[in-house]
Amino acid sequence: MKPSLAKKNLAAPHKLDNQFQLRGDLIDLIDSTLFDRQPAAILQLFYQMAEQENILGIYSATLRQLRFACQKLTKPLCEIPIAREIFIITLRHPRAVKGAIEPMHLHDVLSAYTPVWQNIVGQMQFDLFHTYTVDEYTIGILQKLDQFADQNNSHQHPLCVTIYTKLAQPEILRLAAMFHDIAKGRKGDHSELGAKDAKQFALAHSLSEHDSSLIAWLVRQHLLMSVTAQRRDIQDPIVIKQFASEVKSINRLDYLFCLTVADICATNNNLWNSWKQSLLKELYLLTKNQLNQDTQTILTLRQRIQSNRLQALT
Repeated sequence: MKPSLAKKNLAAPHKLDNQFQLRGDLIDLIDSTLFDRQPAAILQLFYQMAEQENILGIYSATLRQLRFACQKLTKPLCEIPIAREIFIITLRHPRAVKGAIEPMHLHDVLSAYTPVWQNIVGQMQFDLFHTYTVDEYTIGILQKLDQFADQNNSHQHPLCVTIYTKLAQPEILRLAAMFHDIAKGRKGDHSELGAKDAKQFALAHSLSEHDSSLIAWLVRQHLLMSVTAQRRDIQDPIVIKQFASEVKSINRLDYLFCLTVADICATNNNLWNSWKQSLLKELYLLTKNQLNQDTQTILTLRQRIQSNRLQALT
């Protein structure tokens, strides 16, 4: 550590709340026994790191207490109700990925939080595309999604930036990204197994049935848009109708498009190119147009039914 940084972090601590304080730009425990007494406070630590942009790391003594506390856990943190509440609140934070998820992964807290994450840590992928282990690759997707929230990246991903910044619940996309390959290395279809894990996790964290089902659908179909764009003739109206019939709504199309682009970009630095960008954009626009037509057809049909009903009553 440079002398100037060391001096900064040895300065008098600044109290954040009743549990944590700042030593320079490092977060520190006020009471060193907190994690032993209240394991859910581990999640509160990372919420503070998301909330306070000036926090750049964890103070050494607190880091030791964090590691000891995780080793002493007798059950996953996600089985503690208050920990689940804090996790979801953190996941909804605009700085959730950089401020909380990244350091949680770095310090093995994601593994302490849920066993399904522990299963993918260091999991190799033996194919021609993936260059990272499953856990690092998943973090890469989350980081890419974060880039879509920044207007400065609109030159590289104009449609993603436009769509992502209008999403009402970005936490749905973050959870889908976390679980899309969570079942890699298990026997069976990793998309189907991951979808089950994702829905169970979402419901346990008090997300609605609708939102939980959407997350599960995104995990189950996370390859659908990529495969359709690159292996099917998207100029064929039948292909577009089939794809639209699976997607069902523009809302689901928006989430799937962002997840697909982030997935391709994170898989391998050389996979994303202008050709794939053009294909996916065209598929998105054609499908959106088809879904709008379907909606208009349904509205017209309803109007005809209502008109016939009124005539019959008359």
